[in-house]
Amino acid sequence: MNFRPGWPLSLFFLFFFPLTLSLGVWQVNRAQWKTQLVAEYENKMSAPAEAVTEDSQALDHIWIQGVVDKNRIKYWDNRTLNGQVGYELLVPVALDQNHHDIDFALVNMGWLPAPERRSELPALPAVPAQINWQGVLRKITLQEPESSDAQQVVQAADVAVFAQANETWLPFLIQLDPLQPYGLMENWQPTTMPPAKHRGYAVQWFGLAATLVILFLVAGYRRGNTR
Repeated sequence: MNFRPGWPLSLFFLFFFPLTLSLGVWQVNRAQWKTQLVAEYENKMSAPAEAVTEDSQALDHIWIQGVVDKNRIKYWDNRTLNGQVGYELLVPVALDQNHHDIDFALVNMGWLPAPERRSELPALPAVPAQINWQGVLRKITLQEPESSDAQQVVQAADVAVFAQANETWLPFLIQLDPLQPYGLMENWQPTTMPPAKHRGYAVQWFGLAATLVILFLVAGYRRGNTR
């Protein structure tokens, strides 16, 4: 039996086989990283909450005390829960002296369904003046402080929209535990894609790589035996 795949087929195989193989390996690595991230999140959430400080890190389980600035509450637009469009309620909190050099923190109280009319906003739920809340720290956009946006709706959880001159803000978004007083529905997870989905994609890429090998061998031997 003669194996003569020819140059066009060989070049095709040499390009796409390593590509599909590397994409499969990348998905495996992503699955491993996401598994570690979820495990870290679960471990931190099972531990007692600690007071937030300037040394706090993403996914830390923290608590804060302070006063809600009700004049700067905003709706985070285009947030979905189970396929339904809505908003998330972003609440600035002036922290008390337990939090050292941090003046303000931004808290996500959770998700609200959007009204039928796009021109309307959800009714503002009860928000206390004084709070003692627990939650988890999320990474958010950080920019230089700007003047506060007068609009009630924002497109991102950006501290720059809320910060005013000479204010020091916590460089994270606090995702309020939905079991806390006044907590709303939660639609956040530490990863946007679970590890199982990455593993499923890896299987698909490796399966495609195996298919390329089989087709390359079959075509090569068939071409060689027809000469």
